[in-house]
Amino acid sequence: SSDRIHMKVIAHQMARSLELRGDLAQAIEKYEMAGTLQDEFPRLALQANDLRLLFNYISERSPAEIPPKLLLWIARFYEAHRQIDLAIEYYEYAHAKREIVRLNCCIGRWDDAATIVKKCNQRSVICFYARMLIKKIDYYSKPDNATPTVDVDKLKHDVIEQFRRARQFAQAMDFALQYEMIDDILALSFSAPPSLVCKAAQWFESQKEAKNAILLYSRAGRMNRALALCFAMKQYDALDEISDTLNSKTDPNVLLRCGQYFVESQRWSKAAQCFALAQQFEKVIELCNKHNIKLQSSVIHELSELKADPEVMKRFALLCEQQGEYQTAANFI
Repeated sequence: SSDRIHMKVIAHQMARSLELRGDLAQAIEKYEMAGTLQDEFPRLALQANDLRLLFNYISERSPAEIPPKLLLWIARFYEAHRQIDLAIEYYEYAHAKREIVRLNCCIGRWDDAATIVKKCNQRSVICFYARMLIKKIDYYSKPDNATPTVDVDKLKHDVIEQFRRARQFAQAMDFALQYEMIDDILALSFSAPPSLVCKAAQWFESQKEAKNAILLYSRAGRMNRALALCFAMKQYDALDEISDTLNSKTDPNVLLRCGQYFVESQRWSKAAQCFALAQQFEKVIELCNKHNIKLQSSVIHELSELKADPEVMKRFALLCEQQGEYQTAANFI
C-alpha cells in the first residue's frame, strides 16, 4: 500500500480480520507489523485457548527480539503459576528491576533484593525497596510477630539509607521523625532542604530538645528563632556554637542580646562582633579600645556593603579607622 501514514492502522485492522477468520498465524504477523503484538497476542492466545502459540513464539526468538511488555506478561504468567525462577528470568529479560525486587521480597529473598538494589541507580526501584522494608518493619514490630532473627532497628536505618540514596529527603525525614531516630534526623539535616530541616527543628522543640532544635534552626537559616530559643531556654552553650553564623541580616535586637551576653561572660571579641553587626559602632569602638580587640576583616567587609544612614556610616568609618582599615574608612568620610 502507498498509504504509509496509516500503514500500522491498516495492518492492525487486517490482523483483526484474519483473527476472526481463524487464520491466527497470519494475524500474529500482522499484529507484529502493526506494533500491537504485545497487547494483542496474550488476548488472542487466551481466547483461542491455545497458549502454545504464545510460548512457541517466545521460544523461537531471543529476548531482544520480543517486545518488553510481552516479556512482562510471560513473567507474570510464570509468577501466577508459582514458577518463581522462570518469572525472575523473564523479568530480567524485560529489565523490570522493580518487579524482581518485589518478587524477591514477597518470597523472603531479602538478601537477593538488597543485592539488586545496591547495584541499581533507579530512584523508583530504591524507593520501592524502602517501602517494602517499611512493611517488613510494621510486621515484625508487632509483639506477636517479633523474632530474634530480624533486627528491626537495623531495618529502620536501612530505610533511611535507601531514601537518602534516592534523594527522597522528605520521606526519609518523615520516617526518622515517626520512629524518633535522633541521630538520623541530625545526619539528614546536613543534606535535606531548609524546609525539612526546619520541620525537624520544630519537632525537637516540641520534644523539649532545645539544643538540637537550636542547631537545626540555625542550619535552616532561621537564626532569629534559634537565638530566641537560646535565651528563652538558657542554652548558652548552643549560643556559643552558632554565634559564628550571625550576620548583618540577623534581628538587631537579638544581636544586642547576644552582645550583652558575651559582655557579661567577658568574651569581648564576640561581643564586639555582635554590636558591630547591630551597627552599634560607639560600643564597638569602646570595647576595642578598652580590651585591645581587632574585628574580623570579614565582618568589616560585610558591614561596608550596607546601605545605612550617613551618620551611622560615619561612625562605621571611625571604627574602620580605629581598626586600621583606612581604605574602607575613606569610602565613608
